[in-house]
Amino acid sequence: MKHGGKRKNAGRPATGVADTKVVRVDADLVPAVNEIKTLFKESGLVPNVTTIQDGDVTLNQDTELLDEVALLKLRLATAQANIARLEHENKHLLSGTRYKDIPPQGEPS
Repeated sequence: MKHGGKRKNAGRPATGVADTKVVRVDADLVPAVNEIKTLFKESGLVPNVTTIQDGDVTLNQDTELLDEVALLKLRLATAQANIARLEHENKHLLSGTRYKDIPPQGEPS
């Protein structure tokens, strides 16, 4: 007689499209894990987690928010540069300058 092992098609069928895993965590970490899960379900963000020596767990979302702000600032700077280039080209095209004869931006016209 065989003992143990896994039977084909045994167990409860999957209900969702995402793969899940069962993980054992200390009872003290359960609230932090639940908070991480809730945040991920609501926003898709996974916060940075740091542990403090006294055993408390804090979720550090500031880092992710700062990263997002930095990315948005870069996108804004790129958009502003593109607008300035288009305004420069538009000014010259409206004055009758051929596109290939438009001086580079920053040079006196």
